[in-house]
Parts: sequence; structure tokens; C-alpha cells
Amino acid sequence: EGYLADFTRQRRAILLATDVAARGLDLPHVDWIVQYDPPQEVEEYIHRVGRTARLGKEGNAVVFLLPSEVGYVECLKQHRVDVKLLSEFTILHLFQETQVAQHLKTLKLKGLASFLGSFVCKSVARDPDLLAKARRAFVSAHRAYHTYKKELKAFFNPRAIHLGHYA
Repeated sequence: EGYLADFTRQRRAILLATDVAARGLDLPHVDWIVQYDPPQEVEEYIHRVGRTARLGKEGNAVVFLLPSEVGYVECLKQHRVDVKLLSEFTILHLFQETQVAQHLKTLKLKGLASFLGSFVCKSVARDPDLLAKARRAFVSAHRAYHTYKKELKAFFNPRAIHLGHYA
């Protein structure tokens, strides 16, 4: 019993997890995989995405990429991964047409992105414990960015990212 048991009993739920969950959990009813950080290997990406299409079901996956990382899409295609590159405005447009608070729907697309970014930053800044965790997470993520395999270094080059935006 615990959080995972509670999660699996829900009709609809969102589970935020680290890489550990990608290998160790058996969750049969996963419709979407959202990857904030691309995996270190293409095979790992394929494995994660495959968790949505189990038992003959269809599934969806999203991976967020920085502008300097978009070449990763072609790399995935070379590994026979069916993938499309969507702009942030396309995603935000889809976001606005789903179950979003009514006041968010009135914001222009660029305004929505700014609003969400500002909301997260302000929320973290107000909570000293959350701010400390965010700092540790940033340092850890930045270190991990240096460990991509040679075949992916062209897309995940630590010198190509803007640390302020990355934070």
C-alpha cells in the first residue's frame, strides 16, 4: 500500500516519476508519457514510449526539447520512431482547448507561456524548502546533461544551452 497503490486505483491520474520508474514499475493503463528530459540513449526513449502501447493499446508520448536539441527528432526517425516536431504554440493551442481554467483560455498563446513560467518561478521562490530542492535538481540536471552518449552529443551539447533558460 502507498502512493503507487493509490495511483493505480484511480480512474484518471498523473504520476510524476524519475528514470527509476521507467524501468521498475508495472503500470498497465498508461495513455501518455511526458518526458521533460530526453533519455540518455535512444533505446531508453523507445522503452519509455513503449510503456504506453501495451496489450495492443495505442499510446502517446511527448518529449520536451530545447531549440538546440531539435536534431534529436531526426535521430529518432532514423531509429524508426514515429515522431513529429510540434512547436510550443501548437502545444499551447491544444492546451487551451482542453480542461484549462477559464481565465487561462483568455490569454494569448505567448501570454499563457509567460504566465505558466512566471507562476512556477514565483511558487518555487515563495517556498524555501521547494527552492532548495529546485536548486539541487538544477545542479543534478546540469551534471546529467554532460553524460549523453557520443551519438547524441551533437543534439545535447552543454555549451549550446542557456543556463538561465535551462534553470
